[in-house]
Amino acid sequence: MLVTDVGLPNGMNGRQVAEAVRERRPGIPLLFITGYAGTDLPPGSEVIDKPFDLDTLARKVQAALARH
Repeated sequence: MLVTDVGLPNGMNGRQVAEAVRERRPGIPLLFITGYAGTDLPPGSEVIDKPFDLDTLARKVQAALARH
């Protein structure tokens, strides 16, 4: 599973990282962390909005892994 923020400093953004990872691991589950509404993300990816608590993160991770 790849968990990444949408906005990353110094180079690639989270979507670009996910696309590069999916070239090597096409079925990998993706979970994006974002503080921006309406972000365009790859199909089949999950999103968690900032701020969030660890229980919410754990549920999102478990749900994404269960689907894959």
